[in-house]
Amino acid sequence: AVGLKLSGAQIDSIRQRVEKRMAELEKVIASSRKQLGSESFVAKAPAHVVDGIREKLAAYEKELAEQQAVLAELGA
Repeated sequence: AVGLKLSGAQIDSIRQRVEKRMAELEKVIASSRKQLGSESFVAKAPAHVVDGIREKLAAYEKELAEQQAVLAELGA
């Protein structure tokens, strides 16, 4: 990590943005998991749709982990 000197206000601003994005990601992840957890949806939806949701879910989970790491670095 690069040692940048940030003011308390800058850190708070970054923390707020990260927390907001994390909340958005958590909602999308929950929705995607709910869809994929529905046997009827998975059975009826075209394979490319289900695969797309799985791929997006993996990307959302990766981004959430990255956001959590940023938050940890900020000392939250």
